[in-house]
Amino acid sequence: MDPVTHMLAGAGLGRAGLEEKYGKGTVLELALLSELPDIDQLVLMFTGGPFYIMDRRTLAHSVVGIPILCLAAAAIYRKLRPAASFKDHFVLGLIACTLHISMDLVNSFGVAFLFPLDNRRFEFSTVFIIDLMLTGLLVAPFLLGLIPRLRDSRKKLARGFLAAAAAYVALCFGARASAASLLPQPGGYVFPEPFGPTRWRGVVRSGDDRLVYLLEPFKQLASWRRTDHSDELDPAVIKVKEEALAKKLLWFYKEPVWKVERKDGKPVAVYVYDLRFESLLLENKPSFGCRFELDEAGTVTKAYWSSR
Repeated sequence: MDPVTHMLAGAGLGRAGLEEKYGKGTVLELALLSELPDIDQLVLMFTGGPFYIMDRRTLAHSVVGIPILCLAAAAIYRKLRPAASFKDHFVLGLIACTLHISMDLVNSFGVAFLFPLDNRRFEFSTVFIIDLMLTGLLVAPFLLGLIPRLRDSRKKLARGFLAAAAAYVALCFGARASAASLLPQPGGYVFPEPFGPTRWRGVVRSGDDRLVYLLEPFKQLASWRRTDHSDELDPAVIKVKEEALAKKLLWFYKEPVWKVERKDGKPVAVYVYDLRFESLLLENKPSFGCRFELDEAGTVTKAYWSSR
């Protein structure tokens, strides 16, 4: 989920009642702590190399890393807001970070919340990473609270719109289940499209082909949009898959498609992208696609992110 939505959700919890329990400043503290796990973005940008994005949402989003982050945050906030105890700040950190992880789990990027005990990435794929409806529901009580006659109702507004946001996410879960039922065969993947739960992207495997559908559960429609052929069994692809980077990509990707580029009949590059990160509605180029350049012997000489 995007940073603004994370912070609004944390602030909403503070406004809904936690500020009364933990004192003035709780709303701002929860807003900031709700973005705490994304500190990995900043750290990895400077230490993780060009492919750092694959290490996002691992340790800083895990059951091992979150308590450590909360202890550090509590030590800092104990000095910034001494009216609350170290325990209170630690509890607020756990609440905010748990909310953060829960919100990240509902989109398609995945969270390795058992890392480093288990490297698997989990996701529910029910809400697009930026959802204007969800963000709107979370910002609404703060905007309405600016109206003088509604200032005394800010707590009720926060609770009401938090409940509405939770109901919206529940609606997305139901819509995804309905969209999955529209796939022509079981076992395919369903990914959220932007602009709400009315449209989804379905992917079904047929041999080396990936059949991509636009699913509209409220209309009970499944429309085939295109077929992406994957050169899974090409010798060049098989050789590239032996690379450490390729193995990590396969861990990170959900539905990879491999393409071999040739010149004069010889493979000069292998390109791989993940259908999880493509949008049918936005018609964007593949995100997080990786290009492996090859020499005449088929050995990888260079690898980098590429849109094609």
